[in-house]
Amino acid sequence: MRPSFFHKFGTASVAIPCSLSLLLLVQTILRLPNFFEPYWYGDEGIYLTIGTALNRGARLYTDIVDHKTPLIYIFAQVGSQLAFRVLLFFWLMAATMLFFFLAKKLLKKNWAVILASSVFMVFTTLPWFEGNIPNGELFVIGFVLAGLWLISQTPFFENAVLIQTSQAKLWSIGNSLRLFFGGSLLSLAILTKIPAIFDLAAVVSLAYFSMLNTVINWPIKLTAWWQSLRVTVLQGVIIGLGVALPILLSILYFVAQGSGSDYLQFGLLYNFQYSGSWQLDVTNPMLVFFFTLPGKIAFLVATFGLLTIFAKFLPNQAKFTIGWFALAFIASLLSNRPYSHYFMQAIPPLAVLLAMTAENVWPIAKLPQKKLGQVITLLFSGGLVSFFIATLFIMHVGLYPTWSYYRNFYAYSTGKMPRAEYFESFNYLMAENYHLAAIIKADAPDKIFIWGTNPMLYALSATRPVGRFTVAFHIEDLGVQAETIQKVREALPLYIVVMRDQNSSLPGLSALLSSKYLPFETTQHMIVWKKLSKYRYN
Repeated sequence: MRPSFFHKFGTASVAIPCSLSLLLLVQTILRLPNFFEPYWYGDEGIYLTIGTALNRGARLYTDIVDHKTPLIYIFAQVGSQLAFRVLLFFWLMAATMLFFFLAKKLLKKNWAVILASSVFMVFTTLPWFEGNIPNGELFVIGFVLAGLWLISQTPFFENAVLIQTSQAKLWSIGNSLRLFFGGSLLSLAILTKIPAIFDLAAVVSLAYFSMLNTVINWPIKLTAWWQSLRVTVLQGVIIGLGVALPILLSILYFVAQGSGSDYLQFGLLYNFQYSGSWQLDVTNPMLVFFFTLPGKIAFLVATFGLLTIFAKFLPNQAKFTIGWFALAFIASLLSNRPYSHYFMQAIPPLAVLLAMTAENVWPIAKLPQKKLGQVITLLFSGGLVSFFIATLFIMHVGLYPTWSYYRNFYAYSTGKMPRAEYFESFNYLMAENYHLAAIIKADAPDKIFIWGTNPMLYALSATRPVGRFTVAFHIEDLGVQAETIQKVREALPLYIVVMRDQNSSLPGLSALLSSKYLPFETTQHMIVWKKLSKYRYN
């Protein structure tokens, strides 16, 4: 008898791809409002402004500066917010597919794979953790998942996570290329945002777990153990070479551009200053210690120590996933800042961990006598997930509203909410920014200067800043006020915008405005100055 249509869809070989297709469809629908947002988000404004400057020949880190590694600004060269959002859409479609197939290697049940993939899709799409914004973490996730997926096709991954593999397979050219390019993709993640180093550390932990598995299976012949160690180290070296190549090429590129020292200062070393400059409002001694660098190191040492102690009882997939989550969790806490998008880096292992918890709860509930490994896995995964959630509350992480996001879009798309009101629901500066951007664009200046924090106006008016910095707090943090006002005096931009909420002044700016500019327009949140006509052609 011929199997029915519904019987076919009940088989594992069909159910999994169909569920992935459904996930991608839901993801597409949930992302539709992203394409209709105004230019409202500060960091995105910085990325697009720097992208504009790069498109006009500026040198990154020398002529225009921000403190992240370079790839996020390369992506922002697409030219507009809409193009940036379209890029993010396709990027995360690919990331969701990669996550799905990686989850199949880490989870035992098809329903658990679907659960993990659903959690991943929801949290990387909805506004809670800024899934609607092209922040660096979302691009990092794509690179990391692509690199991990390639590495998962090799014995390096299989020996640590799945089953022991014959030594004959280890030296194939195909495996070496997968390891090398997998490492290169992880390197690109680091070149998008420095904390991706912790995802690389998760890959390095595969070598540790592989050798740990060998020790667990002791006694074995010493020659066999030495051979296994040698092969594991050599595979790690291949990954390391893949990691080193893009970073080395980036250094050579910036040196050739005459920006080598600036790349070192702003693209790499400034991240250490940034990560240590925020103080949390906690008084409990244990929490105070945890949020220090030694405390975070102690957390990782304790986690991997417990994984080692209980290695014999934990499934290989659980050891890797728990280690990966612990590393990604600490990566999201490097700066101790309560910004929701920082925690996006922990979402992939968190999604697997949640599904793994569900996988182990269900059989234990049915059969309490289930083996110890499932109980330990449940305690590990449940404990880490609970600690992650508790940390969000302790740090007062502000999750972005989601229901109102879609409710407002529905009202706007059906004509029940005016465009101006819809835009203002994102940021109170929108009406003023769009009005002023239209005026500025009509004069088509290449550069303007904004004293304060409003990089969205640069992006919206397709201009770039006078000087190297896009926002006042970067100028103040780095103590480059004198350099900046000198650049403004030399350039005499057609428009200078002073934000009313900027508490500090730029020394020398008031004198310049009173001598060579006139107030052009005053709004609730900013004062726009326009250069006197006699200075316009100097």
